Amino acid sequence: MKSNNIQFIGIGLLCLAQLTVFGNMIFQNEDITKTGEVFKFRVKPIDPTDPFRGKYVTLQFEDNTYPEEWDSSYVSEEHTFVYIINDDSGYAKINFINGRKINKGERANMAYLKLSEKTLFSHKGGINVKVSFPFNRYYMEESKAPKAEKALRNRANSSEPLEAYALVAIKNGKGVLLDVVVEGMSIKDYVNH
Repeated sequence: MKSNNIQFIGIGLLCLAQLTVFGNMIFQNEDITKTGEVFKFRVKPIDPTDPFRGKYVTLQFEDNTYPEEWDSSYVSEEHTFVYIINDDSGYAKINFINGRKINKGERANMAYLKLSEKTLFSHKGGINVKVSFPFNRYYMEESKAPKAEKALRNRANSSEPLEAYALVAIKNGKGVLLDVVVEGMSIKDYVNH
């Protein structure tokens, strides 16, 4: 009888721990959504099917490389801190990359993403950094994702360039994908347009 009570207490504590972890993750994402700085990242949407997660639109970011001179000492660092600013046209771009969070100077108050994936590649005689943004999937209702992909493919094949961007809230090194906007409207509405 005593071992049954211990098992029930153990299962209860395990469930409580799981609820605490997931609740904290939800709280953090909601906080970023509500209070994070919002950026527009230019994207090229594509639609694959993930049998484990359902339908989503995969986002390929246009401005995910850092072509300027950079300090290569951070390459061995576990994380990369990517500082984001808006360019003259109002879209997000990488301003600076470092292996550590900057706590002093003008960059200390800039929005940044703490990333663990990066790729180095040669470009015009130098080495550049290509980053993998963690918010590259936009999940949609199963019936709408194929329609979105078809509409975007048809629009992309037209003579006019497609204006598409991801709205991303950034705070404390984390980013949350809020929406994908195509031709000035949410992709959810664009599908029905």
